[in-house]
Amino acid sequence: MTARPPRQRAPAPHARAGPREPGDPLPGYTGTGRLAGRRALVVGGVWGGGPGRAVATALAKEGCAAVAVADRAPGGRGPGAGAVPAEGPGDDPLRALARQLSSLGAWALPIHCDPGTERDVRAAAAHTLLEFGSVDVVVVCEGAPEPSGPAGAVPSARAAARESLLARGLRLVRGVRSLLGEGAAAVVLAEPVLAEPGRSRPAGAEAGAGTAITVNGGARAARRAAAEDARRGGVRLSGLLAGRRDTDAEVAAAVVRLAAGAVRSGDVVEVAQVLRASV
Repeated sequence: MTARPPRQRAPAPHARAGPREPGDPLPGYTGTGRLAGRRALVVGGVWGGGPGRAVATALAKEGCAAVAVADRAPGGRGPGAGAVPAEGPGDDPLRALARQLSSLGAWALPIHCDPGTERDVRAAAAHTLLEFGSVDVVVVCEGAPEPSGPAGAVPSARAAARESLLARGLRLVRGVRSLLGEGAAAVVLAEPVLAEPGRSRPAGAEAGAGTAITVNGGARAARRAAAEDARRGGVRLSGLLAGRRDTDAEVAAAVVRLAAGAVRSGDVVEVAQVLRASV
């Protein structure tokens, strides 16, 4: 049975249950209704201090009627387990995020899956479609540890790592394109994950220009193929490159602007570029 958010939105039953309510990851973020009534899916980035929680929260604050969040299950799941909605109470990051989204007025659907496999991401999109009636926004969060080594070698290694993340995320988007409605938006977010234990992006740092990124090789080929598929289906596709100095709030704000159509379909931009541009 397909569940559609009512005019006066209420939390989904599974999103209400839980031992405790999580705090707002974006306490200073005020939405303007850019994405009012949209149904969104955020893939990855919820575990390990990734940006998925902030991105999903920003989407809800911008008026999304429903937000599904898909990431791995607590303790992992066996190979081939597939994507399944998380049922019942629990205190893992996905369920906690669902409760947070519910408290903001959006329907919420936590989905356990392997966010790095096309099959599971497509299944997560299918669950979102069945639950909410449409999938209007998809955000794929791709992250990997920052490369380490001699100072001179790190920038090129970082660029190569980002290109690989971007290419992988674009392939995942291609896998769900047929499930997206006309006019939907897909954003692939590639970001570094600081390798040192306990480190995270600063809460109030200014956005930096970041390392200049040249998208080439596999990322360029994947972008061309994904952009062509997206155009044929009436879907806007964009890539976002996050730097180490970009805060979660800045990354989330940039994702919202891309989902609202801030750049041309097929463009790959940095967070600072998006925030400087007007929608």
